[in-house]
Amino acid sequence: MDHSADPDRFTTDSDDAYESQEAASSPTSPFGRWLAAVVSLGASDLLLVQGAPPCMRIDGEVRKIEPNVLDGSEIEAAVIPALSRHAQRLYREELIADSSYRVEGLGRFRINLHREQGRAAAATSSIAAKPVTSSSSKIPSSTSINTCAASSSRLK
Repeated sequence: MDHSADPDRFTTDSDDAYESQEAASSPTSPFGRWLAAVVSLGASDLLLVQGAPPCMRIDGEVRKIEPNVLDGSEIEAAVIPALSRHAQRLYREELIADSSYRVEGLGRFRINLHREQGRAAAATSSIAAKPVTSSSSKIPSSTSINTCAASSSRLK
């Protein structure tokens, strides 16, 4: 029997994803600590790469969060519980997955877990609570996307 239209299936999947994400957002979990640092310091991204310490991007500059160098299994152990069940399955099958993530009192995030040169890596971006508009940003309305792209190549 096809259960794809069964509303209970969606509830179960959502509940399982919520429980998994709840564990990852614990303030004592590495991922929870790193996200808290990202938010408290106003960073835009959390960057996790094997062979490097956890880092964050603040105003275009990459900074270490803590000195400990990560390996691929630590990155996966920290990030996989934060992924939705669907994204966890995709990562197991395709070695790349995207997922949204919300931590009450901290914010919303977009997670990309993938492989770089065969090793686990993750980029997690903070999503603004309010949409950024041209009037609320500090970018002049005459600035083109090409100008922004050219400028980004000169960031530290």
